[in-house]
Amino acid sequence: MLAEAGDNAFRLGHVDHDSYKSLVLSDKLIDTISSSLTQCAPECSTCVYESHCGADPVYHHATQGDALGIKPLSAFCARQKGIMGVLLNILENSPEDAAILRRWAAS
Repeated sequence: MLAEAGDNAFRLGHVDHDSYKSLVLSDKLIDTISSSLTQCAPECSTCVYESHCGADPVYHHATQGDALGIKPLSAFCARQKGIMGVLLNILENSPEDAAILRRWAAS
C-alpha cells in the first residue's frame, strides 16, 4: 500500500534485474529486520509484554516516518498492551473463560 502511494521505502530491488543474494543481503532489508527486533528497541526491551508482542516496521514507518518508531507513542503498542492486559485479566480472574483460552491454545 505504501508503494501504491509512492513510498518505496521498503523496495529492495527488482527480481528481473537483481540477484536473490543482493536482495536478501541488502542494507535496506537488514535495517528493516533490525527494526523489527523488539529485544533491541528502546522501551520495548524493558517492557513486560515484550516476549509476547512483536513489531510492525511498515506501520511505524507509515505513521512515524521511521521503521523502528517510538513504540510507546504508537497505536500499535497501545493495542498490543491492551490485548495482553485483557488476556492476563481473564487468565487471572475468570477461571471459566481462562479454560476456554487454554483449550484454544492447545488446539
